[in-house]
Amino acid sequence: MEILAILGRGICKLRESDPDGEVSSWHLTDDLEICTDIGAHLAVRVPVDDTHPNCLVGGAQMNLEAGKALILQHAPQVVVCAYGDRSKYLKDIGGPSESQVMTEALRTILVGADLPRKPELVIWDPARSKGFASNTRQEILNIFDLAIELGLTRIGFVTVGVHVPRAATFITKHISTFPEYQHLSPVLFESEEALLGSSKQWKPRVDVLRKSQAFSRNLANEFKGTLAALTGKYNAVKEQAK
Repeated sequence: MEILAILGRGICKLRESDPDGEVSSWHLTDDLEICTDIGAHLAVRVPVDDTHPNCLVGGAQMNLEAGKALILQHAPQVVVCAYGDRSKYLKDIGGPSESQVMTEALRTILVGADLPRKPELVIWDPARSKGFASNTRQEILNIFDLAIELGLTRIGFVTVGVHVPRAATFITKHISTFPEYQHLSPVLFESEEALLGSSKQWKPRVDVLRKSQAFSRNLANEFKGTLAALTGKYNAVKEQAK
């Protein structure tokens, strides 16, 4: 593996009073989170209630922990986190990018780790913005483009299980649609399995997530997104338009 891409799953503040523009105010989403009625992230975390209809799988922190396990195992040259432009809820309040917050969190948890090789951590550059908020489709395109720029081909992606079908669909779509990506060799890892393979300590946490109502609720929503991806209707963005 030459590049590891830890996919984004949202960030939030713990308190409304925390400054919007400071990276330190923002935290990665927990395994479960309360979202808006349309499934978007809230800027300020509220207490989790698995029975709430808006309770879904967050998973950014789990993705980060799985990313650390994969770094220790595969020693990638480059690591990117949530590699894309800010979501609308962050732009509206002048918040930092998820890439900034997640990369800083990764830097912190790697302190003191016995790394076979210290990877280069590449943060999303706002100058690369396409003019609209990133999503799974665009994030994977961004990572493929970076790989080509760096002359690298072996890419590992990691995300939580409920997100795997949609991520896998877009990886396949992009490879199939755009000839410039067809020499790349992507591999997709499920965060839960990456963690279970690294240590038995993760089993209770993974079991709670998989047995939650949020997991089932989120999986149903993810399949709607996968269907939209397969039919070229994802966020009303045509597949041919990069």
